[in-house]
Amino acid sequence: MLKNFINFITILIFAFYSNYSFAYTLNLEDKIIANKITYKLNKKLNNYNYKNRIKFLNKIKSLKNKYKNNKRIYSILNLITKNLEKRYNNKYQLNNLNIDINKIQQNWINRHNEKRIWIQKLSYSNSLNNTANAWSNEMAKKWIMTHKRNPNTKSYYDYNEIKNWLKERWVECIPIKWITFSESIWINYFKCKQNNCTNNLDKALKEIFNLYYQEKWLPYPQNAHYKAIIHPGLSLIWLWLNIENDKDWFYKVYITTHYCSKLKQ
Repeated sequence: MLKNFINFITILIFAFYSNYSFAYTLNLEDKIIANKITYKLNKKLNNYNYKNRIKFLNKIKSLKNKYKNNKRIYSILNLITKNLEKRYNNKYQLNNLNIDINKIQQNWINRHNEKRIWIQKLSYSNSLNNTANAWSNEMAKKWIMTHKRNPNTKSYYDYNEIKNWLKERWVECIPIKWITFSESIWINYFKCKQNNCTNNLDKALKEIFNLYYQEKWLPYPQNAHYKAIIHPGLSLIWLWLNIENDKDWFYKVYITTHYCSKLKQ
């Protein structure tokens, strides 16, 4: 099965490219292709246990080394490897703490929909699952809470910068009621000594949601999190987390919620 996946990757890349360059920097189209391949692999690898996922990642690294003289193919494979490593290192921590991520995500969307009285209820989108997961991992790697894709960006929340970042990951949202997408982030801590940390984590997330909702009394743009919760133009959502051990029984959680009006097909 793993061998078939390796062949699958090779075929996909060669299907997109027939001419090769030995001095190449990935452009937006290349990044979109790499992330599409990652998305397809994720769907298949979800049935693998952690040990076999790591084994598969090592296979990709071996394949990547075969093309080290071809900068384009090497760079694409390198991006695929990084995407998969981030995703499954994150899932390993969730499994290690026996966290029921499905329960966490369901409680999160329920809190939103309870507040959306007379407004279309939100539903989860797998496309936003990938982007929320990617940005929580990115914040954890940087050890900061930030919307900035480029550290040199002056604006705290650069709409076009985030829009292009989403597009690289195969996500484009259509304008509805003067909105396309929104991104809410936070960092919180929780303590857990039990075998199952689901309730401890959920309590930390409830604290964050309450902080978001309390922004209803603030002027724009200080109420941006609250606006995302109740905006009638938004219909899609996904929450993802990155958890790291902070000290002893304390854990630090990086939280990303992505909202979208409607996905462009």
